Amino acid sequence: MVLPLLKPSIRVALILRTILALQVFATVLALAGGSTTVLANEAYRWYYRQRDPRVAAAYASLILLLSLVSTIVYLTLIRGDGDEERQA
Repeated sequence: MVLPLLKPSIRVALILRTILALQVFATVLALAGGSTTVLANEAYRWYYRQRDPRVAAAYASLILLLSLVSTIVYLTLIRGDGDEERQA
């Protein structure tokens, strides 16, 4: 009985954690010192070190696209029986 009541909160938490996982720039930079690469680190590197904002914008767009796709997948997989009734 409690889990259906928590479903909206779990949905939001799962989406936010996924988006934040794609943007782990500061943690990786502090722990690895730049030797490990993540998407946000690559965007930073291309913008500030390589001086190519177009490639950095492409990496940022890729991060945005991955966030949107994962959000849509989560929302379709977690959709419950009560959601279809409200849409009708």
